[in-house]
Amino acid sequence: MLTSDLLVTRISGGKIRPAYAAFDSENLELAKLLIETFEQHVGKTYGDLLAELEGYEEMNYRFIRGLSQLLGRRAVVETSSAVDPSRARELSLKPARTWLFFLPKGKRRCKKPQKKSLYFSFRS
Repeated sequence: MLTSDLLVTRISGGKIRPAYAAFDSENLELAKLLIETFEQHVGKTYGDLLAELEGYEEMNYRFIRGLSQLLGRRAVVETSSAVDPSRARELSLKPARTWLFFLPKGKRRCKKPQKKSLYFSFRS
């Protein structure tokens, strides 16, 4: 499924229906180009792939962006860093777990005492 900014729709008979890309030689060539681009970037950085895809968007923005989005969901992106990103996130957010919140009378008050009580207003 595409995000709403990439979805093209038609209204007919009071109903909104998706408008599908034409099955023509131009779109098939663009699709082939995108698939080859993804294949050529195996082993390269994700940023390199995105930079190259931005250059293609001038041709047919919604079609290129939509197909790139669908191909990107099927791609496996691996990280190569000294620290596992999940572990780094877990350790960096661990102190935040000690803060417990409750809602008295429409305001959010921190349970962990400090010199002054902290109040955060909510807008619903």
